[in-house]
Amino acid sequence: MASKDIKLSDATAILAKLGSSIKKHSSILFIVAASTALIYSVSRVNYALNTASDEAYRATQEANITSSQFDKTTINKIDELGNRQSTPEPTIPSGRINPFVE
Repeated sequence: MASKDIKLSDATAILAKLGSSIKKHSSILFIVAASTALIYSVSRVNYALNTASDEAYRATQEANITSSQFDKTTINKIDELGNRQSTPEPTIPSGRINPFVE
């Protein structure tokens, strides 16, 4: 069995050929790598959205949540604002309203 000795010049020639082919096809390699990463990330997000959540964990976390308290004056001010369904009537001043009409 004769073994072939690998010389340093042979290895550098092989690496130079490999480097030139990578440079030649770098744009296609980038597109393939980027599309692979995009497909992987979309599939992982899709998988995460389609899996059922742990209801027991959610219930324990909701039980541990402490509610924040507002002071009563702030709550009263918010209640006085009203809502969009019951808008107040605008007050029109008496006398001449439109200066362009005489």
